[in-house]
Order: sequence, then C-alpha cells, then structure tokens
Amino acid sequence: MLQLSDELVDLGHGGPGMLTGRLEIGVIPTVGPFLLPRLMPALRQRYPELELGWREDKTAPLMERLRAGQLDALLMAFPHAVSGLETMDLFEDVYHFVCHADHPLATAETVDVKDLPQLDLLLLEKEHCLHAHAIPLLTAAAGGARSSFSATSLHTLVAMVGEGQGATLLPTIAIEAGLHEAHSSVVVPIAGQTQARQIGLVWRGQSPRASAIRELGLYLRDQLKPKQG
Repeated sequence: MLQLSDELVDLGHGGPGMLTGRLEIGVIPTVGPFLLPRLMPALRQRYPELELGWREDKTAPLMERLRAGQLDALLMAFPHAVSGLETMDLFEDVYHFVCHADHPLATAETVDVKDLPQLDLLLLEKEHCLHAHAIPLLTAAAGGARSSFSATSLHTLVAMVGEGQGATLLPTIAIEAGLHEAHSSVVVPIAGQTQARQIGLVWRGQSPRASAIRELGLYLRDQLKPKQG
C-alpha cells in the first residue's frame, strides 16, 4: 500500500500517459555507458518536462529494486527471467571478436563461432549477464576459454586486450561507442552466430506510470533502430 501510495503521488506530477515528472530507471553496466550519452540529449529535447533518474548496477539487484517499487523501469539485456513484469524489446545487439592488432586473427575476415571455445578469451565475471546468460555464444565461449582472468567491466577487458593479454567479445553498442579505438584493438566479425542479446525495457504492469513507460519504450525503440545503409 505504501508503494502504491508513493506511485500515485508521482502520478499526480505527470499523467499516466504523459512523459512528465520523474521516472527512476535502472540500467546495466554493459548498456548504460554506451547508450545513455547518445540518448539523453534526444530525450531532453523530446520530453523537456521529464526528469530521469538513472541507477547503474547488475541485473539482479536492479530487478529487486524494480519489484520493490524503488525503480519504475529497467533497461537490460534478455533473455532473463521476468515473470509478472511487462517487457518491450528495443533492438538486437550482436557480438564481435576483438583482439590486439598483432593477434594472429587480427587480419581475418571473420572468426567462426565454433572456434571461440578454443581461443584465449577474456570475459566478464559470471555475475554479469553478458557472460552468464546473455546468449549461447558467450556461454559456449566461457566454457572453453583458457584464460583465468575475469573483469568487472568491458573497459577493463579492452584495456587488457590492448596490452596483448588475449582477446574478448564486445557487443555492437560498445563498438559503435568506440570503446576499442584507444587500445590498438581490431574488430573481427563472428561468422556462424545465430543469436544476439536483446536489449529491452521491463516494468511493473500494475504501475500507474505503465502507459508512460510504454510510450518511453516506443520512443527509445525508434531512436535505437538500426540505421539504413
């Protein structure tokens, strides 16, 4: 009842279908740094009366806050268990093989997905969904990787790759943000992969702001759709 009371107070500052007032949104670390700098200027221009409070954390604690009513929505990667919540897919985020310019595969046209488990891959620690369960591609690679190193951020992974300590897998949004460019790293497409992680929005369907969050999701989907050409 207290949670619902707080949400109704917030609703008074912005109608259920209006993007005004304040929304608290969680975002995972393998998404936030690469999308928020790109999205925030457009959001401010499109919705000048909307105040967004962003909280970055791993999926599990953010999901707890969402279910407890401490967050209005969560920008995250799928698949993930979200029973009892509403979701909206925004875009597909495929993976790329990233290595140092001196790596034997740096000049390859593609790296076959079947070869990933035999390569010396640096991966995120298992608590990150990007490693643990984002797509079967990473699960297979993690099972066969020989490296004992696991990082807490993609930035650390790329820095290690830049020092010639191995190779890694990066999602498209990190590549497009130029994460690899300062570390003498080369991006090689992965051939044979049939899946990618889905980036989407999740929220409580019974929230008084649910229609506003759906509107926000549709706007984000339009802003993040792949560019033609």
